[in-house]
Amino acid sequence: MVGSFLTVTEAEWGMELELNADGTAALEIASWMPGDSGDPTVDRYEGSWTSAGDEITVSLNGEVVVLEYHPQMWFAEFGREGMGPGLRGLTSTFESSLIAGRVFWSQSALEALPKLQLD
Repeated sequence: MVGSFLTVTEAEWGMELELNADGTAALEIASWMPGDSGDPTVDRYEGSWTSAGDEITVSLNGEVVVLEYHPQMWFAEFGREGMGPGLRGLTSTFESSLIAGRVFWSQSALEALPKLQLD
């Protein structure tokens, strides 16, 4: 469960959750103007994380995020074939509308996907 996990969106924002082996965690929320993803505004929140079975609890700024680890989640959610590990937000007192129900995909699994061929 250690590693970086990213949201996949078609909007002007994205999130990256880092779960480190030493129990520290960081969440970055980036937003940008339409068509200008190269110049995002990034807010970074640091904290800690623990796990019990497949449930991960992240503490950030006195708030709590609970996610569930899935070793194989379908990439079809964002229009690709295959599966990879990810986290699904269960509950959150931190930015609940952004996190609850959201999927964070393993960065390494996303990077392993073949590049899209755009015509």
